[in-house]
Amino acid sequence: MSKPDYRKSAHWIACPPLGVEGGIAKAGPRVSTAKVHERQPLQPVIVKPDEAVADCFFVHGTIRESSGHPNIDSRLLMSPQTRTYQTNMISAFSHVARCFAPSYRMVTFAEDRPGGQEARWSMAFEDVAAAFSHFLEHWAAQRPLLLVGHSQGGVHVMRLLKRFFDGDNIAAMRLRARLVGCYAPGIWVTAADLPSHVPVCAGPGHVGSLAVWMCATETAELTSDTLVGRTVTALKSAPPIVVNPLTWLPARNGDGAAAAATAHLGALGVLPDGTPALFVDCCGGALARGGLLRLREISKRHAFLLAFYRGEGKDYHAFDLHLVWANVREQVRQQLENWLQAKFDAGSEDVSQDPALQQTETPRYHQTPNPTALAAGSNRWLRCTPFESALMCSIS
Repeated sequence: MSKPDYRKSAHWIACPPLGVEGGIAKAGPRVSTAKVHERQPLQPVIVKPDEAVADCFFVHGTIRESSGHPNIDSRLLMSPQTRTYQTNMISAFSHVARCFAPSYRMVTFAEDRPGGQEARWSMAFEDVAAAFSHFLEHWAAQRPLLLVGHSQGGVHVMRLLKRFFDGDNIAAMRLRARLVGCYAPGIWVTAADLPSHVPVCAGPGHVGSLAVWMCATETAELTSDTLVGRTVTALKSAPPIVVNPLTWLPARNGDGAAAAATAHLGALGVLPDGTPALFVDCCGGALARGGLLRLREISKRHAFLLAFYRGEGKDYHAFDLHLVWANVREQVRQQLENWLQAKFDAGSEDVSQDPALQQTETPRYHQTPNPTALAAGSNRWLRCTPFESALMCSIS
């Protein structure tokens, strides 16, 4: 496989400047298991590129394939169904950002096992790094930035943090000053894996922080019941860090406080006709324990809702982002609002408290965001009967 050419639209899943849109172009209904049938006007969940306040760079995870070809170009596996699955994840950020998502020569499931895969992983990462460099040089300018990756994509995002954002050089400090937030769900991250200058998320709206989590059932065992646990246990000697997306607080010593069902703002799924939908009242809360974000069933009667997201056994790995989609969107909104407020408070001549950055070009935006406008659309969904949720698993 030849190297991707990131000047061409064919090598992007999402790239607005090249005409490849990312995110959900149409809004869907709000599905509640507890409330009556009711319909209201919809709001879009994707902002127009020329109105976006920030940029998001998203790295997709491993795409299943059966050919066994090493480092297969993900373009070859990007069926309409797979593309929808990826853009649905991207849509957690498309309400405030232009979204960029490259294709790359990923490590396949057949190769993704401990030992002897360094060259494969290196090739995949260098593709992602090349895409990120092209993105920064040609399109990102000095705009606020979100960095996101799921599963294998999260691994590459962690390496991007260390290559581009770590260190005391001016380029790294400038990027850190622009970082609104970083998300890497679906991977095993230990304290030793963390970059030096990007902190773990410590609460709602924490600007420039890293959030990581792996979704599973309440009774799942990390090393035997999850895809990530079975894959990388031999490579890890420390427990994974977990940030609970319902509270945005990290677990301490492996455990965290439980979040109630009311803290879960909604999971992204689809209706039988393929329309994206926000499913509320489908999760009974979550607890970070034993390296996993353990989602609770809201009731035995409605246990089938979470079951549709489940993979083999007790793992929700494929839907780490979908399951907390609305919480992520609200966190991103708060982070961006806080980021902008800090820049405006600092004054137009100073974009960072770091003296080394005082001569950095002041970020320019298409418009000054109104907090009310940023929030618009987050919770304006249709309501429909709980029975319409039965086929939401068709998202993947």
